[in-house]
Amino acid sequence: MSSTIFEVPSLQEICQNTIICMLEDISSAATASTASTNSTVVISTAAKSSSVRNRLIHDLCRYLPEHLLEPIVTVLLSMLERGLITDVILLAFLVPQRRFLKLNQAVKIRKSIFRQIGLNCPNLIKLDLSGCLQVSNSVIRSILQGCPALEDVVLNNCYKVTDAAFDFSESPFQTLVGCLSLESISLQGCPQITGEIISTLNKNFKRLKYLNLSQCKNVKSPKIQHIFDHNQLQSLNLAFIDDISDEAFLLLPEPHAFSQQQLQALCHHSDSPLQKINLGKSRITDVSIVRMSHMARRLVEIRLQWCNGITDAGIHALVQNCRRLRLIDLKSCSITDESLASIALLSEELQSLDLSWCLGLSDEGVKKLLVQPDHSSSSSRRRINRRSRSGGSYRNSSGRRINGSKLSFRNDESYSSDESGEFPYERCLEHLSIVWCSQVTDDCIASLQGIPTLRSIEVAGGGFSKGRFA
Repeated sequence: MSSTIFEVPSLQEICQNTIICMLEDISSAATASTASTNSTVVISTAAKSSSVRNRLIHDLCRYLPEHLLEPIVTVLLSMLERGLITDVILLAFLVPQRRFLKLNQAVKIRKSIFRQIGLNCPNLIKLDLSGCLQVSNSVIRSILQGCPALEDVVLNNCYKVTDAAFDFSESPFQTLVGCLSLESISLQGCPQITGEIISTLNKNFKRLKYLNLSQCKNVKSPKIQHIFDHNQLQSLNLAFIDDISDEAFLLLPEPHAFSQQQLQALCHHSDSPLQKINLGKSRITDVSIVRMSHMARRLVEIRLQWCNGITDAGIHALVQNCRRLRLIDLKSCSITDESLASIALLSEELQSLDLSWCLGLSDEGVKKLLVQPDHSSSSSRRRINRRSRSGGSYRNSSGRRINGSKLSFRNDESYSSDESGEFPYERCLEHLSIVWCSQVTDDCIASLQGIPTLRSIEVAGGGFSKGRFA
């Protein structure tokens, strides 16, 4: 007897949907009244509709809990785009208890309204103004002056924002108190941001942990050199900046200039807290990788996609010095099977590996991922507990299924466990992408199923036959 499972919406979802429907009905009524041919009906209906709408929006913004408000704000911004409401109504949304504010793509809101954020929302923690083309330095400074608890700011594609927005000297009469608490800044695609902002960040943003300068075309390598002096920065995104080259890493010590003992002492003394870095589409070479790997040994995630200057030598230095890596993106890098041999031997915590468009790889190289990692530098050996893995059991031989170009596996009964229910296999690799690796063929897929933790392999093009895994 078959049974049908129905998903019952939560009370929160019901409330949200009901309020959104009310707003849309009022919006439709306003549109219909505007289209009416009877002038008397137009005036009376429009006035009544406008009054009801404004009162409802005012009460929603002021009294509705914050976790219910985000989808409703999206509807309000849509109404603002269509000219059904004015941005003055949004002032009701700017109240002292507001902690999270997301107004991305709100190009119809005037700067005078944005300036009210710093005055009316002193407890604001997170602010997203992505794509607000009208936002300028004066708007950002007014917000930073009035929000002492601000931790996260997203200003992606705000074309008018420059380095001066965060400069204390530009605000001599009122301190930019928000800068002192900021932990995350995203300035992706801001064309007027330059490397001058780095000195400001090092001097005044003592709690900064995340910085995104990707696609900021005017950021130059000589200024980037000093970002590694920040003693709190954990995540750095410099992807798609044409001028990022080896010059950006010149201030990092050259390993060959020191003895092994001196180098160890230096690295221990100036160990960088950096854990994640994205250098995609930059012009760096192995020289930068060698220098960075010695000073940023805590790295857990590195993205080097489309970095044509990276070769096997750089990858070997990287995995030899950064033993905690869990994600490595080498998409379209000039590496060969030697890089995979180094990764297999030294990256015992690796969970995700992207090798797409690496044309120098072959079946033999990919099969090297089956090699047991080297534990000579590890304090303890890692074992995979079958019962603790999310996703249940895996069966490689008969449990294979296809999800588009992604193959998903479940572990094989042939992998015996000990009395504690643990596998002796110690590799953690879960996700592998080998899209358009021209020398890699179907033959390596069967071998990779020998990794019991592997959940998915993304394959396409190259030497793979389309019907092989159907």
